[in-house]
Amino acid sequence: PALAWDAMLKMTGVKIELFTDISMHDFIEKAKRGDIAIACKHYFKANNPKTGKTFDPSKPTTWISYVDANNLYGWAMSQYLPIGNYKWEVSHKYLEDNRNEQKKYLEKILNTKTDAKREYFLKINAHFPLKTHEYLSDLPPAVENMAINKNILSPHTTELVDSLDSGCFLATEKLVPHL
Repeated sequence: PALAWDAMLKMTGVKIELFTDISMHDFIEKAKRGDIAIACKHYFKANNPKTGKTFDPSKPTTWISYVDANNLYGWAMSQYLPIGNYKWEVSHKYLEDNRNEQKKYLEKILNTKTDAKREYFLKINAHFPLKTHEYLSDLPPAVENMAINKNILSPHTTELVDSLDSGCFLATEKLVPHL
């Protein structure tokens, strides 16, 4: 991606304005996304008439579907990117105190065309009730850039790290799906 980025800058001649507000810079750094690869379900058994002898009509009918998306980098690199005139739209404190304004801004953002000249980065504080965690655990609806420290690893992963890393474990920023 770095070579393609440099080639794009050279070929288009675009000038990207630098951030002058450190909190805005930090906000955008936190909003950056990359790819995420996870195995959601380790085992799943289909139960439908096409499974032959293993089909059990007394159980719910289930199917397995493999879904993939192609050319995600190519698509993303052909979309509009912010290059300047950065500004905060409205403060979160103002929106917290004005529910009607929240609805107004949400409508404005949701109705933004995909090829609009002005687009938005959103920070959303989401809470998922404990009763939904089991249902959402295989594919959490939100991801977060966070440093993976040894103290948040599972016991099995910690054991693997201890046996394989030769004391070289470094906390690394990853895109993590979690609740």
